Amino acid sequence: MAEENKIQLEAVLDPSTVTKNLSISTQYVALLQNSLLFVLGQVDPADIPTIYTKIDNLIEGDTSIKLNQMESTVFTLTSLIQYIRGEAFKQDNILKDLKPKPVSKESATAVFKELLNNGTDDFNPDAFKKASDKLMSEAFPPNED
Repeated sequence: MAEENKIQLEAVLDPSTVTKNLSISTQYVALLQNSLLFVLGQVDPADIPTIYTKIDNLIEGDTSIKLNQMESTVFTLTSLIQYIRGEAFKQDNILKDLKPKPVSKESATAVFKELLNNGTDDFNPDAFKKASDKLMSEAFPPNED
């Protein structure tokens, strides 16, 4: 094989090391939570408790646990959310008191209905976003000052 047809990897991240002094916006928590909801929207709702039970057992040291790709993605997103939140709560002046307003039952139901695919196999991200945006605008209306 000619030298020009070979791929040379210069460096890869060593998975046994720890990244230090990483600064990250707390906005990533919401972004990761949205990603996690999207991933969980692709799973049969009845399977979600089983996924988290497997993850809990893995964390507690059960080395016989093997995660499939979906479970591994849920584990990765969940652990990143928890880690960033945990680190954020250690800092001063990082919390913002939002005092959400109550939301209508209809808005909350619409979000969960879209998240659960309206009982079908077709997740509609546009409909979910529309329902989520309506719920959030009720909970956190713009300032009227």
